Amino acid sequence: MKNTRTSSFSALILTGTVLLCVRSATAANEPAAPISKPTAPRAVDVRAPDGTILKGSYFPAAGPGPGMLLFHQSNRARESWDDVARRLAAAGIHTLTIDMRGHGETGGAYDNWTDPNRDEAKRKWAADIDAAFQYLASQPGVQRGVIGAGGAGLLGVDNSVETARQHPAEVKSLALLSGETFRPGLEFLRQSPQLPILFAVDDQDEYPPTHEAVELLYITASNPGRKFVHYSSTQDAPWAWYEPVDVGRVPAAGRHGTDMFQTHPELPGIIVDWFVTTLIRTPGHAPAETVASAPVLNQIAMPGGAAPVRQQLTEARRKDPQAQLFPEVTASIIGWDYGRAHDTKSALEVAELVVLAYPNSADAHESVAEAYLDDGQKDLARQHAEKSLALLDSRAFPASSWADTEPYRGHVRRAAESVVKKISEGAVAARTPDAPSLPSTVASAIDREISNAEKEVFEAADAMPEDKFDFTPEALKISGSDFKGVRTFAIQVKHIAASNYFIWSPLTGEKLPEGLKDGNGPENLKRKAEILQFLKDSFALGHRAAATLTAENMLQTVGKSRSPRLGLATFGVAHAFDHYGQMVEYLRMNGIVPPASRGRSD
Repeated sequence: MKNTRTSSFSALILTGTVLLCVRSATAANEPAAPISKPTAPRAVDVRAPDGTILKGSYFPAAGPGPGMLLFHQSNRARESWDDVARRLAAAGIHTLTIDMRGHGETGGAYDNWTDPNRDEAKRKWAADIDAAFQYLASQPGVQRGVIGAGGAGLLGVDNSVETARQHPAEVKSLALLSGETFRPGLEFLRQSPQLPILFAVDDQDEYPPTHEAVELLYITASNPGRKFVHYSSTQDAPWAWYEPVDVGRVPAAGRHGTDMFQTHPELPGIIVDWFVTTLIRTPGHAPAETVASAPVLNQIAMPGGAAPVRQQLTEARRKDPQAQLFPEVTASIIGWDYGRAHDTKSALEVAELVVLAYPNSADAHESVAEAYLDDGQKDLARQHAEKSLALLDSRAFPASSWADTEPYRGHVRRAAESVVKKISEGAVAARTPDAPSLPSTVASAIDREISNAEKEVFEAADAMPEDKFDFTPEALKISGSDFKGVRTFAIQVKHIAASNYFIWSPLTGEKLPEGLKDGNGPENLKRKAEILQFLKDSFALGHRAAATLTAENMLQTVGKSRSPRLGLATFGVAHAFDHYGQMVEYLRMNGIVPPASRGRSD
């Protein structure tokens, strides 16, 4: 069984605080971005509202696609982003790098953060950012409604956040390296759960406390798909000076902003893949990540915690149908651990939540099938196991949101097939009259009787050819008989099923199926397959009804009925066998030996 799997994820300890994701050079193994023929970049002039010309480089993609703004750090200029910009353009994202006012080739005064006319400087700076945005959005082929922004250092990070603040409907994703933003920006990130953000920092950044500032950004951001590329170290660099105040005073060590590209050569690829995911594959969305989803996962891991998360997910999807609050695999691990601890109820609650969040995952359907089987809900177990197999066969979706290799697809398939096999073998064993095991409870005793009735009735119904489903003895015109107006074979079958619902639904409290108004069943059911399914579903209700019986409640009445629970449960069996006898006669009138009589002396 799949729920006996072990995983390195099981070692993950979720605490009440947000944990930080530690990544190394192995992060380069992330899937590569699609590549198209690159187009040569060109130098551009962007005119600010006050007439200042902002110098930029534009890297056009080969065809229509998203746009990207890249902002440099205080001690670098736009060319520090050139490699990433080329890769983004090759991946289909039109990219603009810009020299901000007072940097690189752009003239104008540089706000050194202590200017007495700081308010005016901030207004100019915000206007410069908007001018760059408008230039990018106006370029041929750029999808104005799908824009990303990336920034390095305090200058670039704050510019990127400000871009998203100015254009929240258009900016779908950010990448923030080694920097911080101010209180308005922090508040914006806190209130923007729709905005996925990639953060990157090195603990040995030459401008401490940069990594603490980035960690603050990370825990402030509210999107569950945010990603943290954290190059950790046991030692921080010694403090020497601040990045934006005195450019060049601190020797570069390859640990700050875009300088990290030399020290961590996989980082540009991680950034490009991030924007390909959040701007092209799933605009404005990133897969939910374990560390980012820690509060939600902590809640799921608590007894009864799946229910409030289900409500949170439902509310989130009213605003965004693609919203995800947690990663599939991590929540599944929590459910598997409940199963291994024999807490069937909690395991099932978590598995049901995962299927709600990831309805196209064959893996999720297989896991909930196992949980239903452990809980004795065989009908639902079979339903989800078969759904898992159907998803695998269609190949329309990956096996799960986290793995789609052929070995894993095979693993999920074998687990789903095992569930179906166990249910089938269990049903045969339960229906065999001479089975050696004896019922141990009232519920199991009645369930066995329901199984016996189900087997006889279903096989008899299936034995009648579809073109004979409208047969009544009246058609035989037997001399002296009076069969006028008797039920057809089809209505005999529908009557058993309809009566099952009327008799057993009070025990479970379930509503009657739509269209069921009287004992002859829904009028719209005409074909044999539809009628047999209606019959099958009615006996599934009987099994659920039997499961409600206990020695304490079996003599209690339910609802308006004067019959005790035990009486209702057994009456359904008696009634089914009553009409089974009439079905047998109909079969014999058509020269068909009932399946129960085949192979015996007749």
